[in-house]
Amino acid sequence: MQTECNLGAMGFSSLEKRSVTAAFDGGLVTSHSGALLLQATDRHINLVRRFAGCLRHARRQDLIEHDVVTLVGQRIFGLALGYEDLNDHDQLRHDPMMALLAGKLSARRLDCAPVAGKSTLNRLETARSESSRYHKISYNASAIGSLFVDIFFGLAGNDRLVAHVAAELKEAEQEAKTTGKPARRFKDFTWTTRKSWACKRRVIAKAEWTGNEPNPRFIVTSLKPDAGAARELYERVYCARGDMENQIKECQGDLFADSTSSSTMAANQLRLWFASMAYVRMCALRRLALAGTQFAVATCATLREKLLKVGALVSISVRRFRVAMPSAYPWKHEWGLAHRRLTAA
Repeated sequence: MQTECNLGAMGFSSLEKRSVTAAFDGGLVTSHSGALLLQATDRHINLVRRFAGCLRHARRQDLIEHDVVTLVGQRIFGLALGYEDLNDHDQLRHDPMMALLAGKLSARRLDCAPVAGKSTLNRLETARSESSRYHKISYNASAIGSLFVDIFFGLAGNDRLVAHVAAELKEAEQEAKTTGKPARRFKDFTWTTRKSWACKRRVIAKAEWTGNEPNPRFIVTSLKPDAGAARELYERVYCARGDMENQIKECQGDLFADSTSSSTMAANQLRLWFASMAYVRMCALRRLALAGTQFAVATCATLREKLLKVGALVSISVRRFRVAMPSAYPWKHEWGLAHRRLTAA
């Protein structure tokens, strides 16, 4: 019969007549305090909520403990921190930093942790394109694909740009109402901002009407008009183009994009999307906070090891959540610079 492991004080070789002991009695300690930088990055790109908006759930709101946005955030943060396997979350759900990152410090029910365990996250990862009796969470594949376009080759929309495609949006609306299906029009024009651009640039607009509402999108391109018409460039070049080969390998190796061992293709696709979203966030951290530092072109694995996996003592009171990081942390200057940039951006 297996005996119970005693996790009291454990002795080691003495040093300079001092006894050396260790015990798991340090209180609320986390090894993920550096992930606060990821949380600050997410405030700028709003990745978690935008991705969660591409998923739907048909669960009874009064019976659920973990919202979809909490589950999505937990999974993406977990991948960025190096936790490929959902089984890890049965322990991670008790980590105070994971609760902070997911935006939920306490559970509504006494028998639950603030964030989800492996079984609940597994139901998220096995979501389907349509909900069913046994699959209450579903996703919109088209919306997820459009989100990647918005994040990488997109121009932030504004009233001036939308007004520029008002006629095309009207045509798309009329077609959508007639056919009952999404409709889109494209427009190619030159554009300049009022202050930030030094010259005019070529902009391609997608004037789409879907789900009974307008969905205009804009991209800036340096390709000349003879390289292709607006629709071809938008749909066949910008929406379909992949990343550089090395970056694909980085996403696969460091963020587990090649972990596609699920029994269904749909679940493997969703796993790939989660890994890709984690990669997007790490890229945003490099771009927004680490330019000009030794970590400006560091791989995701290096960023995780040196900036995110930082041990800290956590203290929680009614008024504050304090993270006490080690004074001897070797990259505290780079970490502090990243914080200042993310705070000031």
